[in-house]
Amino acid sequence: MAARWVWLLSLSVLLWGLGASSAAGANLTERMKSQEITQVLHLQVGQSKVLRTAYPITRISVADPEIADIILISEKELYVNGLHSGVTNLSIWGKGRFTSATVTVEADLTLLKEKLHQILPGQKIAVQAAGDTVVLSGEVTGPVAQETALSLANSFSGGKKDKVVNLLHIGGVQQVMVEVRLAEIDRTVIDQMASKSCKGRQYRAQDTSVSPLGRN
Repeated sequence: MAARWVWLLSLSVLLWGLGASSAAGANLTERMKSQEITQVLHLQVGQSKVLRTAYPITRISVADPEIADIILISEKELYVNGLHSGVTNLSIWGKGRFTSATVTVEADLTLLKEKLHQILPGQKIAVQAAGDTVVLSGEVTGPVAQETALSLANSFSGGKKDKVVNLLHIGGVQQVMVEVRLAEIDRTVIDQMASKSCKGRQYRAQDTSVSPLGRN
């Protein structure tokens, strides 16, 4: 009889342990589902994307509504539209679920690239966006082409020169011509200085040779 009670007690303890393990596993699964998932979404101004989640959405929020606009179009779909250049955060909640996304909105440089190609054909100009800043890089054939590219970029940025970064450099032919011209100027100046120095020494020699005659 005592052995039977011991066996029943051991079985009860074993079943209780299994139940506790299942509950702990379920709690761990829920915590994993609720764990934050961070993503990065890249948009251009005026561009939009539809995000889909694996769970029904119960709440959405955007940190800066002036940078990006969000609209819930279904229980699992979200419409995101880029409004202005900048970076903001998007938060999505579901039942026991949470997802966040960093939304980066950059300027659409398509029109600027087309204008540079039309007005300055043959120039090796690369255009990139860095937030709300336009970066020009590459090689141009001369100062005129460089100034033209900068003027177009400034107009595209609303006349804000601090929003344009100039990394353009003038091609090797122009640099060689400038170096040759400077070398010519240097040689001319040296020749003039040498000529004046020789004349000065000649006058001093004549004065030295005449002065004894004046004393006699």
